[in-house]
Amino acid sequence: MPGKKRKHVRVHREDAPDLAETDLHAVASAGGAVRLSFDGAQLTIDQLDAATTRIINATGSMRSQHLKSCAHRFKEGTGAYKRASKLVKEKRGDTMPAPTMEALHGYEQALREELRRLSTMQRGQTQGRMIEGLNEKAIRMRKLLDAKKKLQSSNKKKGTGKKGGVKKREVAKEKLSTKSKKVDEKIKNLMED
Repeated sequence: MPGKKRKHVRVHREDAPDLAETDLHAVASAGGAVRLSFDGAQLTIDQLDAATTRIINATGSMRSQHLKSCAHRFKEGTGAYKRASKLVKEKRGDTMPAPTMEALHGYEQALREELRRLSTMQRGQTQGRMIEGLNEKAIRMRKLLDAKKKLQSSNKKKGTGKKGGVKKREVAKEKLSTKSKKVDEKIKNLMED
């Protein structure tokens, strides 16, 4: 049993009316700023914030506080964000049109490229710091080992041959042993780092 066919009712639409001459004059005297029914500036700020958060999460930059702050500074440096925040402060946000999808995609692409550039630069700096740290650690370790050898060799020296040389030797040995313990402790700490 076939169902009834719906009748398509055509609604007669009128074309949008043109602006009256007084309205055109009002727009021209306002400097071309047309008041819209929505706050385009706040919408722009919200869209850029959302796009920035999306890209930060998509690229994994949320793990690095440096990259997150760079992404937010990049957002705040864009012309659209500056204009929108200025208009919001002046309470004239309804004079700015909403951002286009093409503009948002362009912003996202530029932000991705900037984060990629910063992350490779940061990775190279981190590796350089690690190598520098290892070199410094090796130099400190070499100095401490040399100091320990020097202490051990001076510990084996014989007395002066004068009276009281045995006592002086014992005092010197005691001082050297405390110095040697300090050097051993520094070497142990350096090895743990």
